[in-house]
Amino acid sequence: MAPSPPDRLPDASRTDRRTTETRERILVAAEELIAAHGVEGFQIKEVARAVGIRPPSVFAHFKGREAIADEVAVRIVAEIGRLLGDAIAGEPDPMSAIRAAVRALVAHLYDHPAHVRLLLRDLAQAGAGDGFHGIGEVIERIDDQLRPLLEWGRAEGVFRDVAPRPLLPMIQGAILTRLAWSGFDAEGRPRVAAGVDELQREAEDLIVAYVRGPNLHEGRSDP
Repeated sequence: MAPSPPDRLPDASRTDRRTTETRERILVAAEELIAAHGVEGFQIKEVARAVGIRPPSVFAHFKGREAIADEVAVRIVAEIGRLLGDAIAGEPDPMSAIRAAVRALVAHLYDHPAHVRLLLRDLAQAGAGDGFHGIGEVIERIDDQLRPLLEWGRAEGVFRDVAPRPLLPMIQGAILTRLAWSGFDAEGRPRVAAGVDELQREAEDLIVAYVRGPNLHEGRSDP
């Protein structure tokens, strides 16, 4: 007869689970504080207060504020990669696919102000070597997602020869600049007056103009 499972997890397993849960709560709290105060404005003591631990306990999980911001940024970019992959999948043609990707990203960033603030900082500082640590590997995976789409569009004659690497910053920049242009309110949300539908149309038109191939007529007559 098989032995019954233990009533309690081994102490090491319970400790690992508590460590993982606390680490996750720190990251969630940090994202909320970044949404309200920006990357430079969130503080370890505020993270600790939100999680219900003492500030020194935060350092048992992260080396410091920048390490927390790095981890939040990596998670955000990975989430964007999944979002783009889901948006592109199943679309009938490359132009529909890139429009779907842009619409999905606009809607996501419109609803996630912390992501706007983090990506704005990364776009501003990456060229100086001060971007978020670890984010490059995630972006490379997104490039790998976009490459087949761009090749598909070139094969169909609707995209010009566009490399994957500048495309994601181009899409993000088109959206982030518009969202952040009017600043942020007290709750951290962009003050942009336009609704998500208008922002989606603007971003779509800009990105379509960027990737447009020689066989695609001007205007919005494409799918």
